[in-house]
Amino acid sequence: MATSPKDDFDFLRVEQDLFGPSTPEQARRLGFGRDEPAQLARIVSFDAGYDTALSDCEAKSWAAAGKDARTMVAGYLDLANVIMDDFRTAYEKQATPRLQPLRVKFADCLAAAGYRPVDREKFISAPDPRALGVTFGALEGVEDTWEPNSRVGGVQVGPAIPPRRYVPTPAETDLAVAWQRCTVEAGFMDTLLPIVRRAQAQAVAKHEDRLAEYASATGEAARLLTAQR
Repeated sequence: MATSPKDDFDFLRVEQDLFGPSTPEQARRLGFGRDEPAQLARIVSFDAGYDTALSDCEAKSWAAAGKDARTMVAGYLDLANVIMDDFRTAYEKQATPRLQPLRVKFADCLAAAGYRPVDREKFISAPDPRALGVTFGALEGVEDTWEPNSRVGGVQVGPAIPPRRYVPTPAETDLAVAWQRCTVEAGFMDTLLPIVRRAQAQAVAKHEDRLAEYASATGEAARLLTAQR
């Protein structure tokens, strides 16, 4: 089992790395890549008894949080998707008229640093670091290849997956540093982050009543669970 709760709402966080590496330090350390966190051992069941026991434990856990807890969690996740869709609509409406001049300045800045895409207009319409002819790095270590064997049956536990560190090439690092600097000089941060925040606030405001209801229901579920410890 996980040692900490999974954040099912992480996709709602829109931060500075929306535009690429957010700091020179991040650009030098990771280029355009990301480290992969460790993953828990996987449990795969071909055992009817285990499956029945698991279902029973899940049902008892949900019941301990109140009769409507499962419905509340599903509704919360659905609402998060609606809020994200509303955010995208509001952001695109406000940001789209600003993007072309920002991207032109950005492409000019990269060109001054020696990075020129083969198709400038295509790059301006959709900036992609891989269009600049640079070799990218890779994750350290070996990719996990464990697969359960249905012929063995029973409950099989696959190995935990260790974290994997992304190692950029020197050329990727240089490009990432220039990319981060050019996003700042072109005005991406100053122009678009306020629009991100405004669109987020507008999307949340549309659903304040439902959010308040779910907050109350979550508090009640937490109270019930705490009382049973």
